[in-house]
Amino acid sequence: MKIPTALFFGLLVLSMVAVAPAKASPMIGTAGGAHVTLALSPDPPQAGTERATVSVEGVAANALAKTTLSYNSMMTDMNMAGPSGKAQPVASRRGTWSFDLPMSMAARLAITLHFSGAWSGSTTFTFAVAGVPSTASGNAAMAGMSGGHESAWRNA
Repeated sequence: MKIPTALFFGLLVLSMVAVAPAKASPMIGTAGGAHVTLALSPDPPQAGTERATVSVEGVAANALAKTTLSYNSMMTDMNMAGPSGKAQPVASRRGTWSFDLPMSMAARLAITLHFSGAWSGSTTFTFAVAGVPSTASGNAAMAGMSGGHESAWRNA
């Protein structure tokens, strides 16, 4: 069976578009009757350190000033706990917090934001983390194979 050239190239282009990583942010959810926005940088999310910025709308400014934000995460495909911690308020923007989110591998990640204090609520966002970025010495996932740790691989 012979496939027409135009159809072949059309399918080739479609297949390349289908695997292009999608941007994840901003993501919008609700918590305690308010709108919560999570933005990630870089976007689309990649293995490495992501900068997460969370903003809340629909809550009184004085309540937001007395609210703290913590987070926990889970790699959903492996049912493993991921990073967790406390976010820092952004001084110049009331109702906005930020934190660094270390992600060591490509996976589907669910991050739950917990607000407590004068205002409380929680919401969960789920997104995919793209593959491991490459480094000067090759793939970062294989970095442990260089630098004098070869015996660990041979003896494993």
